Amino acid sequence: MICDEMWNSVTLYGRQAEIDRFKELFIDVPDDDGDETLLAFDAILPIARAESLELFGKIARCAGFQTWTFRDSIKQILGTYYFAFDTGNRFPVPVFNYLAILFPELAFDCYCIADNDSSMGFGWFNPPPGGEDFCDEHSVPVDHWEGNGRYRIDPIAHEQHERLRALVAKQAYDLSVGN
Repeated sequence: MICDEMWNSVTLYGRQAEIDRFKELFIDVPDDDGDETLLAFDAILPIARAESLELFGKIARCAGFQTWTFRDSIKQILGTYYFAFDTGNRFPVPVFNYLAILFPELAFDCYCIADNDSSMGFGWFNPPPGGEDFCDEHSVPVDHWEGNGRYRIDPIAHEQHERLRALVAKQAYDLSVGN
């Protein structure tokens, strides 16, 4: 079943200098004309075109995705950057596959869920040891929105993922302080 919107969230972990480079290249901050902040998927296109037409085609299809309701946390922790955005019916997997190549030092922890709960996705691009690759073909658990939080598949897997995130965040902070 196709949804109208996919709600996406991404947390980057790594050296702060790489996070800042990512933000400068791919977060399109609005001018004073009132436009909203967007992910600048189109900024990836010239880089991809230089590499291959097949890659360019995959990225271009995602660049046609509209992103909206971009938001990030005002309070960011050194070595970590959280942002979220909405797209039409899919997570832009080819774009994030390519971003992972462009930023091999960054770990991208991604989560998405369809607005009608028809599907969800989660996992990593550039996964740390013990992290699972991103997959957007999961079913939404019946009790996903209930209880003390949103579980990915089951509470045990969710807790394992949260422990890994805490470890990766600490390592990224330590790496960034050492710069």
